[in-house]
Amino acid sequence: MNREIRPELLQCMLDAGFSEAETETVRSEDCCAVFSMLEAHRRRLLCEVHECERNIGIIDYIIYQLKKDLCAKESKNGD
Repeated sequence: MNREIRPELLQCMLDAGFSEAETETVRSEDCCAVFSMLEAHRRRLLCEVHECERNIGIIDYIIYQLKKDLCAKESKNGD
């Protein structure tokens, strides 16, 4: 089976990080396989987002602690 897929949808897939081969899968696989592939890719991306959010939280904590420590030392030295 080789179904016709709108070019803008294929471009969206590429923009979302799918490979050329994966975009071709959309043309040739049955609907269940296509949706399964799309959902798996979405889950992977969401895991990456959560990991990035966690890292941002850690960096925010470091910034907060360093500011607190450095400002406390500077105010003691300034007295």
